Parts: sequence; structure tokens; C-alpha cells
Amino acid sequence: MEAVVKGRLVSATARDDAGAEETVYLIDGGMVDTTGIAALLQRGVRRIFAWYNNNDALAPAGSAAQSESASFAYLFGVPQPTDTMNSLAGPNLTQVFAAELYPAVLANLTDPGVLLARLTNVSVLPNAYLGIGEGLVLDELLILSNARADAFL
Repeated sequence: MEAVVKGRLVSATARDDAGAEETVYLIDGGMVDTTGIAALLQRGVRRIFAWYNNNDALAPAGSAAQSESASFAYLFGVPQPTDTMNSLAGPNLTQVFAAELYPAVLANLTDPGVLLARLTNVSVLPNAYLGIGEGLVLDELLILSNARADAFL
């Protein structure tokens, strides 16, 4: 289970327009965190761009549609119905962000006119289960949604 918690990390070297090198990370969060965010937090990454790409589209809170919102809700300690495509550990073990941030994050991820959530200077809660220590503050967390946008289509 420890290997699953740590996720699978692939790194590559990228160059910006000026030719400066930096390391970028691609991750499969596995069965503990399907977003890959927790594994990046374990490594102390301070800026995360997460593109949500799961089996079912995100749906607004209270929607009757199948939704994988638990993938994000659990990171905020918010219980949500789920299937086996989400975190098996649940919100009590995988919370890394303050719960009060979640409603706005989900609203932005499921609003067809927005479809992304951006948090800046967000404190990360320590989490012994995930191996995330104290004192981490993200400069930026940007999540791109997979929810349906008729305007885009």
C-alpha cells in the first residue's frame, strides 16, 4: 500500500523560451488520490497544475449525474458518494486543504463558463497518512476540469 500512496512519478526536463531548464512532473495518483495532487505535495512542490481526467465528468453538488467529485472533495476533507475510481482511503485520511475552500472550488470546476479552479497562497494541512509535513504553502494550485461545456463543444 505504501507504493500506492506515493503514486507513480515521471519526470522530464523542459526548457522555457529562454532555454532555461526545469524539471516537470507527471503523475498517476493511483487509488489513494486520483488527482495526483497529494503525491506532488509529498515532494514539496509549490505550484501545481492539475488537469482532471477521470472516467466521468465533474458535476455540481447535488447533481443526479454520475460524478467523480470525491476525487477533489476528499482532499478538502469533504465526504462525497464515490465508486472505486476514487480514493479508497476517504476524506478523513486524505484531507490536505481546508474544507471551507471546497464549495468554491467545486462551483468553479463545474460552471460551464469557468471550468477551472485557482487557489493561491493556500496552506497545506499536514497529513501523516500521505506523508505530508507541516508548513507547506502552495504558491498556486490550478485545476482544469473535465466537465461538459456546450460553448466549448
